[in-house]
Amino acid sequence: MKLYHGTTKSKADQILKDKSIKINCPSVWDTFPVESHTTKGYIYLATDRFYAYKYAQLLARQNKEAFCCVFEINVDDSYLDVDMDELIHVHEREYNKRGPKPLSLEQSLTISKAVRTTKELGIGTEVIALATLPIWSDIQPESTKNSVKRCMSNNHPSEEVKDEDELNFDSIAIFKPFKLNTIK
Repeated sequence: MKLYHGTTKSKADQILKDKSIKINCPSVWDTFPVESHTTKGYIYLATDRFYAYKYAQLLARQNKEAFCCVFEINVDDSYLDVDMDELIHVHEREYNKRGPKPLSLEQSLTISKAVRTTKELGIGTEVIALATLPIWSDIQPESTKNSVKRCMSNNHPSEEVKDEDELNFDSIAIFKPFKLNTIK
């Protein structure tokens, strides 16, 4: 499944140095109020680049960084789990309507654009590309900034992004591929 991981530029630099996205590294979410903390032992992923950017630029702004990064990832579905943090904190009303029974990954993806994994993701294996972007408030021109805002506000899997907004987003989100490792 093609997924995305958004983070700050400084965290992305560490990921590149480590040659992987690790599950047990310090989380930038730990700098937020405790109710925003994520469950330890997971890497959090988004099903689209807009949603990953939304979180990446939020974290970059919180850490007073001018740039954020979005990694493009290709990982087998068997390594993915339901992102309970996202369901509870962001989509609480819709999640609670379903009652106490557990959700499958497919069911969770009808509510949320987020999944998580306990698998470390290697640069050049699962992690296939990287885009470095300015935080939202620094985007120019204003028309592109407004398009990116509309892309970020698209929180539900059933919502479609307009073609013009997607093109404007892609004009600032240039994904550069990594050389793929064929030896595992």
